Amino acid sequence: MVAVLAAAGLALSVMACGGGSGATAAPPASPQATSAPAASGGGSTGAIDCSLLTPSDFAAHGVDGAADPTDTPDGSSHHCVYAEASGGSAAIELDVSPHADVASAEETYQTAAGEGPAGVQPNGATFSESSFVIDGDAAYLRVRQGKLVFTLSVTNDINTELGLVELANLVIQRAGAAAGE
Repeated sequence: MVAVLAAAGLALSVMACGGGSGATAAPPASPQATSAPAASGGGSTGAIDCSLLTPSDFAAHGVDGAADPTDTPDGSSHHCVYAEASGGSAAIELDVSPHADVASAEETYQTAAGEGPAGVQPNGATFSESSFVIDGDAAYLRVRQGKLVFTLSVTNDINTELGLVELANLVIQRAGAAAGE
């Protein structure tokens, strides 16, 4: 299920274990995935890669067990696994993809929404588009903010929804201009 949601969230088949919509994304908008100075509290500012969130970010928002991520880039998109569950599926992950324009990001988000389980607007979220869903022991937050589309997935617990919304806000803040409309 993680592979299906993550691939659908990006619609770029970035999951290492396969599965995707087959949709293609437009070339990345600037900034691209490059090194950038650290932001306060960890993570990079302006880079669209796994440096958007750190293990300490997850811990600070109630998600235990994150380690330095394994990054599987696919063009400008990144599939970041911070912890694996038994069986090789990701237990903590971020899939992130910038788009050249809002229309391309909207298309990717709609494709993902149509392929994954139906979710609801998360409490406290003010994103352009978002969907929160719990499936078994995992919780997923799919977000579009301007030209940026990403999916966060973690092991579910009682505070997961709030933690994912706060982590999504960090991703948007650190992604900077790529999330703009």
